[in-house]
Amino acid sequence: DAMAVLEVATSLDAYNGAAQMYLGTMLLKRGEVVRAKAALETSIQLSPLLAQAHNNLGVAQERIGELDASLQSFEEALRLDPNMSEAFSNKQLLTLRMHASEARAVIDETSMRLQLGTDGPQHRTLVLTIRGLAYMLRNHTKKGVKDLDLARADFSDALEEDPHCTMSRAARAYLGLRARDLAASSADLDVLERDEKHANSTATLELRSMSVRVSMMYAVILRDIGTSLRLNPTFHPLSITSPNVAISQLLDERRLLRAA
Repeated sequence: DAMAVLEVATSLDAYNGAAQMYLGTMLLKRGEVVRAKAALETSIQLSPLLAQAHNNLGVAQERIGELDASLQSFEEALRLDPNMSEAFSNKQLLTLRMHASEARAVIDETSMRLQLGTDGPQHRTLVLTIRGLAYMLRNHTKKGVKDLDLARADFSDALEEDPHCTMSRAARAYLGLRARDLAASSADLDVLERDEKHANSTATLELRSMSVRVSMMYAVILRDIGTSLRLNPTFHPLSITSPNVAISQLLDERRLLRAA
C-alpha cells in the first residue's frame, strides 16, 4: 500500500521534504484535506523550493475555504516554476471564482499561455476551457455577444483537443440552448448522455429536459451541472487528478446564476 509506505518513510525520516509532499498529495487524493494540508506545510518548511508542494497546498487550502492563501500558494508555485501547468490553471480558475471583474486579465493570461504553446494536450484543453469561461463571465458583466461566440469557439477547440472534456461539452451545450441553436445543443447532449462514466450525467438529463422545453431557466441548468458533480465525492474542483472537473465550480458560481 503506497500510503503505508509513505507513512513509514516520513516517520523514519521526518526531515524529508519530498516524502512529506508525496504523503500530502496522497492524503489529498483520498480526501483527508486537513492531514494533507499539514503534511504539505511541513514539506514546504523543509524544502521551500518544491513548486509542486506549493501548488498542492493551494489545492488543500481552496478545499477548506482559505481562498486568499490558496491564491498565494499558486502564485508561489508559478514563481518557482513559471511553466507549471497545474499551478497556472489553478490560479486562473481561482481568480475567476474570487474576482469576476478579473475576467479580462484571465483572458489575457490564458491567451498568452496558448500562444507560447508550452502545455501538453491535456492542459491546453483546460486552458482553452478556462478562457471560454472567462469570456462567459465577461459577457455577464458587459453583455457582449461577441464574447459568447469566442467562448463557444474555445469550447469547440478544447473538444478538438480532447473529445472527452465533459465540462467544455456541457458549457457548449448551455451556450447552444442560450442561442436557441437546438440542433448543436442536442448533438452535444447526445454525447453527454452516452458518457455515463462522468459525474454530470444527472445534469445531462436536466439539460435535455430544458432543451425539450426550450426554457429560459439557465440558472437551473448551471445549478444542476454543479449539483450533479457534487453527487460524486471522488471528484473535486481544482482536483490534481481530474482537471476537467474543475470547470464545475465556475459553472455553479452564484454570480453566474444571478446573471443568468
